[in-house]
Amino acid sequence: MLSRRNNSSTWEVFITAYSAYSHPLAQAYMANDAPISGWWISDRRDQALSRISAEPDIAKQAEIVKDLQRAQWDEIPVIKTGEGFSLYGSTGRLKGYGGQLDYRFWNVWNE
Repeated sequence: MLSRRNNSSTWEVFITAYSAYSHPLAQAYMANDAPISGWWISDRRDQALSRISAEPDIAKQAEIVKDLQRAQWDEIPVIKTGEGFSLYGSTGRLKGYGGQLDYRFWNVWNE
């Protein structure tokens, strides 16, 4: 499965899921030449990511993110199809679980 997943010539469309994070550098689809990014190879993206990572000022990073967003809209490497399509289930005996995006079971108990 991994060898087929990593071969862009075997896919017309690649659908996947990943956890989203608030900082652009932490987004899985920013990976260079990876299935999750739609095999997106982009000098504009790479330059924006380098500038963001080199800039210590958050306000200035936010301005650079606008360049990254323009590149994404112009080149459209990925299309978000939804938010949180996961099936979660638990028993009513499970106490303390907050239903976060990821399974986190600290401070959780079974009654």
